[in-house]
Amino acid sequence: MKRKSLRVGIRLSEGLNRPVAVRRLARLLRYAAEQEGVAGEVGVWICRDDEIAELHERFQGIPGPTDVLSFPGDPPYLG
Repeated sequence: MKRKSLRVGIRLSEGLNRPVAVRRLARLLRYAAEQEGVAGEVGVWICRDDEIAELHERFQGIPGPTDVLSFPGDPPYLG
């Protein structure tokens, strides 16, 4: 039986104030996808508060930082 796979892209901004375990994060994302039986692609950008605040206002019209911004992918959707 062929295993479903998840393609993971992780981007880190310069000037983050704490280290990020990129390989560990990628393994965790792949593990979660495997447990749910899904495949596809996920992109994660870990950025500074000023960057997320700019995107939050641009795409949601809400000033200030937020924890997560998510955007729809291409169909078919998982659910």
